[in-house]
Amino acid sequence: MGFLDKLFHRRPRGTTYAQTLDGFAPLFSQFGQNIYASDVVRQALKCIADEMKKLNPMHVRYIGSDPVPVKSPLQDVLDEPNTLMTWADFIEKSTYLLLMNDNVFIIPIYRTWTDEKTGVERRYYEGLYPVLPTQVNF
Repeated sequence: MGFLDKLFHRRPRGTTYAQTLDGFAPLFSQFGQNIYASDVVRQALKCIADEMKKLNPMHVRYIGSDPVPVKSPLQDVLDEPNTLMTWADFIEKSTYLLLMNDNVFIIPIYRTWTDEKTGVERRYYEGLYPVLPTQVNF
C-alpha cells in the first residue's frame, strides 16, 4: 500500500466486506484478556440489568399452596431499600455489579432487640446498600 492509499484510507484491491443489517461495514476490535473491557459486553450487561429492574419484589407467606402477600417491615425495605435509591435503582445496580464482578456486596442497616416474650433476638431492617469494595477480608 502506498502513502496516498494510507492517507485516503483506500482499501487494498481484492478485499470485500460482508453487508450488515445496518448497511455499514463491520468493525471489530481487540479487548485483550479482559472481556469486560469491551463496550459491547458492558452494553449487553446493562440491558440485562434494565430488564431486571422491572421485577416487583414481594414478601409472601404460603398458606397451603397459595402465596399471600404480607405487609411487614421486610416489605417496607423491599419497597424502599434506602434513602438514596428506589427499588428499581437498587436492583439495577445490584444486578450490574453481580454481572460485572461475579459477586455483589449489599450492606444491611438494621436495629436489633431481644423479644421479651420469647427471648429471641429480632431485627428491624432500615436499609440495604449495594457497594463495590476495593478489598474484602473474610
